[in-house]
Amino acid sequence: MKGKLFLLGLIAIFSTGCTGTKVLVTPDPESFEAVYNYKYQDLGLRNIPGDKVYAPAGNITESFGTELRTSRFAKNVYYPLRPDDNVDIILESKFDLEMDPHMGSGMVKAFITGFTFFLLEPLFWYDYDYKIVGSVDVYKNGILTHNVSAQTDATTSMKWLSLSKGQTLEGEALGKAKRSLFKQLMIELDKE
Repeated sequence: MKGKLFLLGLIAIFSTGCTGTKVLVTPDPESFEAVYNYKYQDLGLRNIPGDKVYAPAGNITESFGTELRTSRFAKNVYYPLRPDDNVDIILESKFDLEMDPHMGSGMVKAFITGFTFFLLEPLFWYDYDYKIVGSVDVYKNGILTHNVSAQTDATTSMKWLSLSKGQTLEGEALGKAKRSLFKQLMIELDKE
């Protein structure tokens, strides 16, 4: 009986592997094709603090300003916007980021993994979900003209023996998720 159980464990390990990582961002940032040739000369950017923030994501509005500049959407992006800055358009951005570590299922998976002396370790993936929602109000000549919004979901998955790569994967996932969100917002802003 012990030999069969040991053999089953070896087959599981060899067929699925002990380590592994995955990053999935929906929608994929590479799926957006847009070319901008400086739609705006001078663009002002303001930050409205989000209701849900996640410190490892950094200042999302500042990243949005960098993306607006590097994608050639606007020649000059003023962030933070000062009262004496003369701009063509003002964008007020609000970004909310939620992180769900699935603690309940993670604890159950860890218990089962330890209880079976790591024989079932290759069967379990530990998932961490991120959801970024962005909303941008557009002001021309001090008047609110319209609002655009977008959402991006990201998931990092890793096996128990790969959990040490969590911070690296989190940075990769958040970077891709922010690029995806920014591209969606710029496509919507370009329609106006």
